[in-house]
Amino acid sequence: MTTRDFQLEYLEILNDTISPILKELSFKKRGINFYRKINDIIQLFSIQKSQWNDKENISFTFHVGFFNETIYKVAWDKKMVPKTIKEYDCFLSTKIGQLSQRKDYWYELNENCPLDQLKQELKNELLLYVEPIFELYNSLEAIAEQCSVEATNEPLKYIGKPYDRIVFLMESNRTHAGIELIKESYKNALIPKPDLNQHYLNQLKRLAMYYSIEL
Repeated sequence: MTTRDFQLEYLEILNDTISPILKELSFKKRGINFYRKINDIIQLFSIQKSQWNDKENISFTFHVGFFNETIYKVAWDKKMVPKTIKEYDCFLSTKIGQLSQRKDYWYELNENCPLDQLKQELKNELLLYVEPIFELYNSLEAIAEQCSVEATNEPLKYIGKPYDRIVFLMESNRTHAGIELIKESYKNALIPKPDLNQHYLNQLKRLAMYYSIEL
């Protein structure tokens, strides 16, 4: 049986490793999440613990997200923005593991993982991967520029929701790509799979009307 208290060690990681780095970048802590308002976006760093955790093992991962008020309101037909922004409210988001290891990676606290070793691993990943992406993706224009200069269109890989992707393209002045995407999405949505998704079709029509696009 372990003599370590992994919940206390987890809190120690948050307080001694994660918080100082993010606060140095002017992030504000709210609950277990961190936020920074910069230019026309809000940057988010959020923490997710596994639902299967127990006293012998704690698994957790981190999300980075980018929120824009216009994209949120237009993409999801909302009048107000949420008081507390979550990862799923962001138009662009991913996990740290996707940045550092190109996979859905979860960190583990257990007897096989020395605390100091995990602290150093997380510190390295925040400095090598998280800090640079926050500094680079600091506005819609900056994110759009990265889409143009990176052969893989790296930022677009992390915009998984079709409404967000369409509105991002339109609001970042990549209108040709946005128009092509909404027309292609609408054409594909007309094909039963096995039934038509009428809600999806209606939302695409709403966005087309908003941007005066003829489907």
